[in-house]
Amino acid sequence: MFSALRFIKPACIFLLAMVFTVQAFSSEPAPPRKILPPPTHQWRAEELLQMSQLYELQSGENPRIFQNLDVKNYTMNLDFDVSGSKLDAQVTITGAALDEKLDQIIVDFYDDVPISAVKFNGGNFTQFERKNNKVYCDLSASPVNPNAEFSITFSYTFPLSSQFTHGIVLRDQNGTPAVCSSGQPYGNSGWWPCFDYPSDKATVDVHITCPENLIAVSNGALQGAPIKNGDGTQTVYWKESHPLYTSAFAVAISGYETWQDSYVSPLDGTVMPLYFYAFPEDAQKARNDYTLYTKEALPVFATRFGEYPFIDEKYGVLESPFSRGSLEHQTITHLTYKATQAESNWDVVVHELGHQWWGDWVTCKTWNHVWLQEGLATYAEVLFNESYTGEAPGVFMAKNYDDGLYDGILAGTPYSEDISQPWDEYNAVYEKGGWVLHMLRNMLGDEPFFKALQDYGKSHAYGAVETDDLRAAMESAYGVSLAPFFDQWVYTPFRPVYQYEFSASPVWGGKYQVDLLLYQAQAHKIKNLAGEEVRDYYLMPLDVTLQFKDGSSQTFTVYNSSRRQRFQFMVDKEPASVAIDQDIKILKVAETPIADKGTNILPTARAGAFPRTVSAKGSVFLFGRGMDADGSIARYTWVIDNKKMVEGRFALATFEESGTHQVALMVEDDQGGAGTSAPVTVTVR
Repeated sequence: MFSALRFIKPACIFLLAMVFTVQAFSSEPAPPRKILPPPTHQWRAEELLQMSQLYELQSGENPRIFQNLDVKNYTMNLDFDVSGSKLDAQVTITGAALDEKLDQIIVDFYDDVPISAVKFNGGNFTQFERKNNKVYCDLSASPVNPNAEFSITFSYTFPLSSQFTHGIVLRDQNGTPAVCSSGQPYGNSGWWPCFDYPSDKATVDVHITCPENLIAVSNGALQGAPIKNGDGTQTVYWKESHPLYTSAFAVAISGYETWQDSYVSPLDGTVMPLYFYAFPEDAQKARNDYTLYTKEALPVFATRFGEYPFIDEKYGVLESPFSRGSLEHQTITHLTYKATQAESNWDVVVHELGHQWWGDWVTCKTWNHVWLQEGLATYAEVLFNESYTGEAPGVFMAKNYDDGLYDGILAGTPYSEDISQPWDEYNAVYEKGGWVLHMLRNMLGDEPFFKALQDYGKSHAYGAVETDDLRAAMESAYGVSLAPFFDQWVYTPFRPVYQYEFSASPVWGGKYQVDLLLYQAQAHKIKNLAGEEVRDYYLMPLDVTLQFKDGSSQTFTVYNSSRRQRFQFMVDKEPASVAIDQDIKILKVAETPIADKGTNILPTARAGAFPRTVSAKGSVFLFGRGMDADGSIARYTWVIDNKKMVEGRFALATFEESGTHQVALMVEDDQGGAGTSAPVTVTVR
């Protein structure tokens, strides 16, 4: 059984750098039991495009305003007139002041939604001002005392549209109306007044009025049968008794085909209902995919993360009318129709299910820490694949969650520095975040890692967290500070580049002495959360596997604690070669032999486009990244067909001429160096 070496106190480092042998171990995976198609992850790029549309109104120029209050409940009466394309709504927010009196309450709500009436603590209220997509309520005449409760009610009419501008749409789905909301991260307040940041979670009671021939779905548990109103409409009442954050709230209405199943807990036998909703034209495929992967994944996650957090309510999967942007709404995941129709969709089904623990049960305090949700949900995909197929997680991740490049798609940081665009380095947030969990698991070992993960969940159940909360949970199991680990993997871009050389000499008794020189060749320095440079090398336990001339092998674990380090091993056979991290426990580049470090480093760039095929005059979203190991990027320029077209890291390009077009991103650093990405081909029909 493998037990990873930990970060060791300085007094012990010398011993680790000397000669030591470690018992060889075997990590042969079990034979594959079932087969899964490779994950496509196209939906991740689509999520980025969906969420980027919500950055415009609610971004850096309109930051979240954190207030000295605690929201307790949202009670919503939502009357959807789908034939008239409007929503008549009344939303009551119940909360309490904390340790200071409140003479102002600021509610997030888009300025262009007209409010017909406001009540405060049951009385008519007019002392409010609207600006910057917020409602500033002046309570100076009658402040809310510390720990006292308050309620504020908004009545308004919202025009429903097929355009995704306010976090909710009304679309035609093959002749049937389809209403669906999706507001992560800053679109929730586009259609309902709320405190639109993830740290203040509240219960929800939602009463949905809609035509009798449609099905209305929301969070939590259904409260009785729909009430017939006698005018062709019905009112459906859903109650979410566990606190949720605003992006986890959802409403969906359409002519769904529905079916049910059940989940039986592997921990105590509790039975929970599963509900599924799909458009009739997609129902046959969805019946297989939704049901199969949900039922297979739930017990896998329950045994590793702890019991499904909302087992007293439900879990459901629902098809949305969106082409992009599947989302983990609490107790009711929304999958886009494209994800539903996709030939392979198991990864998005289990990813969004994983978010029920990491995202809904335990939520990031601010969007800077969204990697805690996306990284863990990404690793949930890995865990499901490992359980379902028997494939070793490192092998699976190297094939599907990495391009192997120092300055490639995982060059960013999982931690999001720019809260206005927390997914701008989405590959780092998702995949690199998953690698962080994979490396922690291998350092701690399976049992301590999963126990620490469960303790982390229980300690912050239905609450909000920061990165340091996960670090503290892992440190409790590890026994040594993990600050160096989190600095180098969460707050620092790029990855280590290991270069190595070895030699073997016969010594007494038929033994061989192996000398290994290990050098870290990466050009960047490790940074902490404050952006301060702390060292120029990674601190990691590292597996060294010696392959012998007779075909056998032996693995040693060393602790790499400096940029250039020599290790010696005594073995009984003549070595033929050496491999660093053969079982892929670390995100890295491994090269041999040791090369010159180099001093003149030019910037590099990566470019992407979505979609890759459009009609004439169609729009293509361009996204990319520039990296400079010894400076900073000063300018981004998109080059289309060898012509400089537009500046900016993100751009929307419209192509007039049919044919194929080459799109590349050129970056320039603050020292005059430049680099251009490999071109991306866009086809215009």
